[in-house]
Amino acid sequence: MTPKIKEHTDESVSKVLNQIRKLIESDYSNRLPISGKDEQLDLICKGLNDLAEKLDSKVAETAEDKRRINNINNTLLDYVVMNFATK
Repeated sequence: MTPKIKEHTDESVSKVLNQIRKLIESDYSNRLPISGKDEQLDLICKGLNDLAEKLDSKVAETAEDKRRINNINNTLLDYVVMNFATK
């Protein structure tokens, strides 16, 4: 492997490992570039980008579901308190 190819490969692997670290730390905002120069690396980058997108979407969905459940719980609690207070 020539030094230039090795340097490119090392840099690419470092970027992939950094992206994996960010995903583990729940940082789904980063996306890896798709260079078009290395099909296998591009597939890995696309897969990690897709994973980050799906995780980000699921986290947002979960936060919205949690908000809705809290609203329902608060409404039910208000109803119980109002009914208890009137008896």
